[in-house]
Amino acid sequence: MHELLIQPIAKELPTHPDSRVIFIPHQSLFLVPFAALQDQNEKFLIEKHTKFSIL
Repeated sequence: MHELLIQPIAKELPTHPDSRVIFIPHQSLFLVPFAALQDQNEKFLIEKHTKFSIL
């Protein structure tokens, strides 16, 4: 899921871990546990971006 949802926008995400990341999922994407998505190094998204919100 990370490759499909996060990797295409990874360059747009802030690099500082204290910067806020907000996702506004559409329809069934509300069911995706974004903070728990892992990259190719098995690092969770919440580990890279500690201020994380889903609206």
